[in-house]
Amino acid sequence: MKILVTGGAGFIGSHLVDKLMSQGHHVTVIDNLSSGRIENIEQWLNNSKFKLVKADLKKPAQWIDHFKDIDIVYHYAANPE
Repeated sequence: MKILVTGGAGFIGSHLVDKLMSQGHHVTVIDNLSSGRIENIEQWLNNSKFKLVKADLKKPAQWIDHFKDIDIVYHYAANPE
């Protein structure tokens, strides 16, 4: 499946990404890295089934095209405060 995870570089989102990748899914992460950390997902950066899109969800032009052909969206992006 093709799965998109917003906030996928955060603590919870990155654990979901780990599980999805270990199951063989194609995973796209959209994260602005304001509170998420690249270190949480760095093990997947060179995997052909993984894509990181550094974007702000408040600016749809930065990410809207990455929703094409996606089967499932998990939304974990939020301001922590």
